[in-house]
Order: sequence, then structure tokens, then C-alpha cells
Amino acid sequence: MKNILRLPKRLSNYFYFGAYKDEQLLGFTEWRIYEDGIFLNQISLFANYRGLGIGKALLEHGFFLAKLYKKNKITLDVFEDNQFADLWYKNNGFKNISSNQWYVTKRSNSSLDGELTEVSVVNFHTSEAEQALYDFSNVFIKTSKRTYQVGRIKALLFRVTGLQAIEDEELQYGLQMLDDTRSLLLVSEKEIHHNQFQFMGLTKRLSLITN
Repeated sequence: MKNILRLPKRLSNYFYFGAYKDEQLLGFTEWRIYEDGIFLNQISLFANYRGLGIGKALLEHGFFLAKLYKKNKITLDVFEDNQFADLWYKNNGFKNISSNQWYVTKRSNSSLDGELTEVSVVNFHTSEAEQALYDFSNVFIKTSKRTYQVGRIKALLFRVTGLQAIEDEELQYGLQMLDDTRSLLLVSEKEIHHNQFQFMGLTKRLSLITN
């Protein structure tokens, strides 16, 4: 198991770890360190290496991170219809604690187009490197209201969390400047009844106490 990115640990709370055999990448995980615990955002194995215990080893590396950063909780999300993954995580000690609704909506052009705003992208160059490597990344976009974490999924979607992200005109302007072709993927704890939003699915939030 080794760290994939070269950014020093003290400069980031995101970690990518890969499982290798003879310099061949077999699978990887993306972990995020938060105040209340660590979050498994991504675990991926190449098809030829599934069923060999590599996923288990990648998951258990999270226990090492939890101990290293003095956290006692690991959380993750799994889609409701992914019954195999849901059962696999539960067999490894995880339990349901909440759920989120996922919606897609076409992003309309911001009414702030051409106006001066306080919007800025905090970590663009690091995000570009992640996007080139994995075809997904996170950018932190600062507006006059707050700083948002926005996921970029392939060349198709921006992922945002909560209705405030939809309602913040400065954020929408920033997203428009970054890429005016992507749709918005909205993650919301509450069910949304609006023709603008197309329901895509539901994720379960699973959690494991490590000690």
C-alpha cells in the first residue's frame, strides 16, 4: 500500500492509496480526514483483481489512518441498489445511520455574468492533477457566503450538496466560468418535489466505530 499523490500530508486532508503488485496498480482508495472522523469517498478495484482480498486490505488501511489521525469513526456512502457493496460493508462491521437523495438538473446561466463577484477557486491546480489522473476531483469554490466543496465527475457533472449551493448565484457563476457544459448533481438530505430536478437514486450513509 502506498500513497499515490505526492502532496505532503500536512498540506491536504485528502489521501489516495493504491495497492500494487510488481508496480502494477490493482486498486485504490480515496480517504478524507474530517473533524468527526475519516470518510471513504472512493474504493475501486480493476476487474481482474476482484475476489482476491485486495478490497479488504484497502478498506482496512482506513483503520491505520483512523489511528494515525486519532479518529474513532469511518463513514462512507453506498447506493441503495448496490446490494453487493451494501452487504460487503455491513459484513465488515458498518451500519446504516442516514440517507441522501441524488438529483440531476440542468445548470442555467448565472444572472451575474459579466459582473464583479467575490467568487474564487481555492485549489484549482491540485484539482486539475486529480482530474487528469482519476477523471474525478474536488474543487473548493469560495463565495461571499461560504466555501463550497464541488465534485467534478468525468466531463459530465458538477456535484454539490444542499439547496444552498443551488441558490448561491456566485457559486453558479463560478461553475459557469469553470465549465458551462456540465449539469449539476445535487445531493440532498430532503426529498425535492420540483420538475427542474430529476431523481437519480438514494445513497445510504454507513458508519463504523473503530474503537
